[in-house]
Amino acid sequence: MPRYHQSAGTAQTVFVQPVSSFPSMKRVAVATPVPMLSEVLLQLEKQQVTVERVFDSK
Repeated sequence: MPRYHQSAGTAQTVFVQPVSSFPSMKRVAVATPVPMLSEVLLQLEKQQVTVERVFDSK
């Protein structure tokens, strides 16, 4: 499974939890400022990380 490696200052890990139906996977919630969102999504794509959802918390 690819691992998510965040670049300094672009995203902050909010939580990490296992996916009970797939023990080799984990769900990672990250927060990033909207202006950095496209950069973070591109980084995740390069790392072959599956994005489950994106939302605005405000």
